[in-house]
Amino acid sequence: TSASMARGNGFDARLDRMAQSVVLVMEAMRGFEDKFDYSFVGHSGSGVPLDILGFGSKPPSKDKARDIIETLYSLSVSASQGDNTLIAAEWAVTSITQEEADDY
Repeated sequence: TSASMARGNGFDARLDRMAQSVVLVMEAMRGFEDKFDYSFVGHSGSGVPLDILGFGSKPPSKDKARDIIETLYSLSVSASQGDNTLIAAEWAVTSITQEEADDY
């Protein structure tokens, strides 16, 4: 999430597409809780991480999914300017490898 996503959404729907992708992943994981674990973490100009949905969470109900999408939009609108993309990518790789897994 970022301030630029909120600002640019009117031009190219980047925030809308990200929200749609999040819904797609949440729906696709329903019924596969025993095979896959996933999380949604964001970043903004103010820092890393913005924990949106943590590992170990079950696929959310429709109400919870709506809350997650609303969180994405509100984080983007209120985000500070700045870019933490590379820091966030480094953080994501480091944090995911803290737990043993079949694949990363």
